[in-house]
Amino acid sequence: TPALRRSEGSTDPDQQLLHAELLSFLALVARDPAARATLHRQALAFTGFEREADSKALNSDLYEAALTVALQDGDERFLRHLIALRKELDDPKFEGASARALGRVQDPVLLPLVQALVLSPDMGSREAFDLLQEATATAGVQQHNWRWLVQNFPAVITKIPGQWRRQTPALARAFCSSKGLAELQSLFKRHAELVPGYQRSYDQTVERLRLCIALRPRGEALASHLRK
Repeated sequence: TPALRRSEGSTDPDQQLLHAELLSFLALVARDPAARATLHRQALAFTGFEREADSKALNSDLYEAALTVALQDGDERFLRHLIALRKELDDPKFEGASARALGRVQDPVLLPLVQALVLSPDMGSREAFDLLQEATATAGVQQHNWRWLVQNFPAVITKIPGQWRRQTPALARAFCSSKGLAELQSLFKRHAELVPGYQRSYDQTVERLRLCIALRPRGEALASHLRK
């Protein structure tokens, strides 16, 4: 927090970037209420949610963090507003950041709107892949998003960029359970023919999951000890 205050309002590009990274960390990882409130306010102003849009309200380095907070702390109205805004705002950085933010929606009730967008012509193939990477790693709704991916796998494969399809096993990279590993293995046993060249990413992801599964009990024991 002191470093955040020191970098606030600086005209030095390095300090501006540091400020954006610190504010993003405090809001998304530390879940600091003040940081989240700041970003939420800026996101609403920048996107013009229920007010006139202010293009200067939000630094582009904070697009992703601010939109993530606004989606997580807002409701369906802001989600629909953001989806509509993506069609109007011609800004590649905003398109990518908003896709990743949409992947971090945590309300299961809102997931169908996000999932439908993945396969919609309103979302580009690169942004769809970015969204899926976040969706299958977002705590609380990871299994909801993974089930949807499994059920729609053939359609998803045709949507994402051809050169990235071989990387689809990595969409399970945030799993850390035997159940998650088994689901990954089952998915590619059924659909291997749809993803030529997937084996390397698959092997790397399986190894990552096995290491996480092996280390998890030690991590949980350490966390328990630290809480005491």
